[in-house]
Amino acid sequence: MARKGVKKRSKFLFKKGNNAFLKRKCISKHRNTTQVVKRLDILTFQKYIKKSADGVQYTLNGDIGPRILRPKLERIESITDKYAKGHYKGDEMRLLQSNKVSEMYNTCFKEHALKNKNCKATNLIVASEEKRGLAWKQSLKCVNCSYISRSYKLYQEVKTSSTFGSKAAAPNLGLQVALQDMPIGNTKARLLFAGMNTPPPSRSSMQKLSNKVSASTERMNEMDMNARLQSLREFSSAEGTSNMNVSIDCRYNANTVFSRGKMGQSASQSLAFMIENNTNTRDIVGVYTANKLCWTGAWLRNRGYNVTCPGHVDCTANYQAAKPFSEYCAGKDLGNKAVAQNILIEHVTTDGDGRAADGVAEAMAVVDPLVDVKRQDDPIHLGQCQFRRANRAVFSQDMFGEAASIGAEEKKQRQKLFSLDVKSRCHLIFEELFKSFNGNVRSITKQLCKTSEVMLECYSGNHKRCRRAYVCCSGGVHTNWFLKSYYLRHIGIKELNMTDADKQILLDIIELKLSIEGINAMKTHTNTNKNEASHRAVSVSLPKNVNFSRNFKGRVHSTAHRLNAGAGNSLLTKLEFVGAPVSKGGAVAQSIVGIQKQSQYHKEYQSRATVKSRKAISKDRQINDYLKDKFTPKGPQHTYSKAQLYRKPKAIVPRRSDAPHADHEYSLRPLKTF
Repeated sequence: MARKGVKKRSKFLFKKGNNAFLKRKCISKHRNTTQVVKRLDILTFQKYIKKSADGVQYTLNGDIGPRILRPKLERIESITDKYAKGHYKGDEMRLLQSNKVSEMYNTCFKEHALKNKNCKATNLIVASEEKRGLAWKQSLKCVNCSYISRSYKLYQEVKTSSTFGSKAAAPNLGLQVALQDMPIGNTKARLLFAGMNTPPPSRSSMQKLSNKVSASTERMNEMDMNARLQSLREFSSAEGTSNMNVSIDCRYNANTVFSRGKMGQSASQSLAFMIENNTNTRDIVGVYTANKLCWTGAWLRNRGYNVTCPGHVDCTANYQAAKPFSEYCAGKDLGNKAVAQNILIEHVTTDGDGRAADGVAEAMAVVDPLVDVKRQDDPIHLGQCQFRRANRAVFSQDMFGEAASIGAEEKKQRQKLFSLDVKSRCHLIFEELFKSFNGNVRSITKQLCKTSEVMLECYSGNHKRCRRAYVCCSGGVHTNWFLKSYYLRHIGIKELNMTDADKQILLDIIELKLSIEGINAMKTHTNTNKNEASHRAVSVSLPKNVNFSRNFKGRVHSTAHRLNAGAGNSLLTKLEFVGAPVSKGGAVAQSIVGIQKQSQYHKEYQSRATVKSRKAISKDRQINDYLKDKFTPKGPQHTYSKAQLYRKPKAIVPRRSDAPHADHEYSLRPLKTF
């Protein structure tokens, strides 16, 4: 009998340790077989089990079966737990300076011999050690006696003017200098050291040092670029020219201008290099950076604090988040830096997207209103514009062959090859004219009156005037342009059936570059190829899929200095500036010499005539292989069209075929005034 007032406990309730309840059998509602309900471990439970809507019942994923018991409380030991709880045998790697280690052991042997004369079997081991990032402080002790040495610093210290706090270790600063020229940051660097069985530095200390090194690199590169500007000014004065020609182009940390899930521009960081065109080295003499990212400001705003970026303490942003990036602002900032060094800019080469030249003109007008800054077209980007217009042009149906004998897809491929041919041929003619007349614009323009007409006759199959004009065609039966060009060679025809309308369209495309206006806009014969190459080099330090909000400027300036001085020279200069130089005459110095030679060889290798010839042959082979595979019959499973498997809407949505090309610089049309 139970006591009065005490509720009788049901024998069917769960009791701890009741194995009979855990092993009871239950029959599934959907199966005639019996199942044993077991208590799963926590990892298996989280992988296969889901909780019901009321948060009480546990069932298998996608199955309404028997009730699943709660998981076991004991934690399953993972591989990281096993390694963390293991017994340490002192077999980790350490970065120790060899001469410091020798000095420590020699000193300790002498001290041990003087203090413990009765100890006849000296056996010194590490008594204690203290980590300083990648560097270490160690003390030794004797196993056979009570001798314990003092702590020794087994690294080179960086000399500073401050008398407070411990001095930084040279390897820690050198690590941050090297990381500026790599696509990895502190997090992946710690993983790298852990893979080498070397204790990685703490992330907070690495971040502090990276901020310090970033600021030092920025100051050092600004000094180097100013020195290059002054040297350029002295050279220009000796040559009798007072003004400078530069090229400017911007780079953004986004692959697209717009984003589906973000209002405004996709990019959050922008940079621009100003490259001088007065010398053959084409040095970077100006760096512009615009950063919208600030980790501290975002953290404070998410917690209710009213802060704006830029504007608060320790803000890394220098550009408003809602303000679109503008190449006009980049040009103005770079122009002001040139004015600060008493440099006047006369010509600015840009692509057709930005207005950097207008920004430079405004900066120059403050110093001298009579300075007329002229914008120069980039021949490479202008050629790309020619290709786009020729590829989108509506030519006649029989221009590339009889429409009945070729399909629509083959006509499309032939028009693309023809567009590439027009672009490359105009560029060859442009280069040949400048080379033949030594850049004399007046002599070049005299030849342009018949160049366009002869090109139209050449494309029509009439090669009588080709030899006497600069159209890159010998005019013979076996030496005409249709056999020389590796674009037209794959079309398989010897002439184009052009109507008068086709000739007018093609003439307008050709005269984008080969006209009096076009030649005057390219009279300095400069381009933005070095800017584009610099942007690709920046991707090594600043990949577009990784955001470095705090050290963005330092990484940009580090890349600029590396491109100006070379990889090896830049590394040694930056290490000397932060006070952590490498040892002279050692294996490290010899390796850096090899790095410098390799970078210089790679730069010269790309400009060799044999390399360019091999690239042309490889491109011709690639076109042939593509066209051969393109028109080989394939099954329907190999065809591709965008969203081909989605259900088509009943109402046909009209396409904006006349939408303008998305440029780098744009302004948003407001939907409503707030």
